[in-house]
Amino acid sequence: EHFKPEQRILALTKMLSLTKNFVILSAPFYNKDTEFVENKANSLFFQMLNKNHPWLEEHFENNLPSKSELETFLKENNYDFISFETSNLSNWLLTNFISDYIFANGISDEKIIHINEFYNKNIDKLGHYNHPCYRTAYLIGKKGTLQKLDKLKELDKPYDVKTFSAK
Repeated sequence: EHFKPEQRILALTKMLSLTKNFVILSAPFYNKDTEFVENKANSLFFQMLNKNHPWLEEHFENNLPSKSELETFLKENNYDFISFETSNLSNWLLTNFISDYIFANGISDEKIIHINEFYNKNIDKLGHYNHPCYRTAYLIGKKGTLQKLDKLKELDKPYDVKTFSAK
């Protein structure tokens, strides 16, 4: 998402030409839900600091990438890929608000460390992988390189919110 739209395929092509095995690509991709939470996060940031969120401003200027464009490119150029979604949208918005609030109010970074440690220790219980999600991660390889990794495809199965296990 940090590349201008016309540079994205070129950058990915370069990464794929340099890798021995795989490229891991993780980014938010455009959809209406992601657009909504990014606008909401930016609005909250603006209310606190009277300026746009610098990371989100870049998303607004460049537009988020398209999953279908990426996947079409990969298929047309004989790359295998596995993808899974991560960062539940509600959790993403809440954790960004907390981080931005701490930043805006000059609260010590040590405070956010405790919040992040709690989140990371309880990531599954907090529904980090429950859809809808903010980010999609791709493992990309040359044709045939991912055959031994088929079990990774199970990562994108929905979770049962009550038991926090794959359905």
